[in-house]
Amino acid sequence: MSTRLIEYRAPEHEILLRAWLSSPHVVEWWGPASLEEALDARECGSCRIVVEDGIPVGFVRWHRLSREELDAAGLTDIPAGGFDIDLLIG
Repeated sequence: MSTRLIEYRAPEHEILLRAWLSSPHVVEWWGPASLEEALDARECGSCRIVVEDGIPVGFVRWHRLSREELDAAGLTDIPAGGFDIDLLIG
């Protein structure tokens, strides 16, 4: 088995990500999210497609957390500069 991350490429991955975002098992955890919300620049410092043995199986995004974001979430004990990571298994 070989798992790797590849760069998200629109429009190549757009149909796939839209389908995943509307799947019941994804909506259960991500809530109702549009493609635009999933790729929002403020939320997505970096976005990648997860590939297992050459087959796209998921989506991951991450961004560095600011002091303001942590405070707004009530996470005042966590130091700024950490990462928020979201993983979606399609």
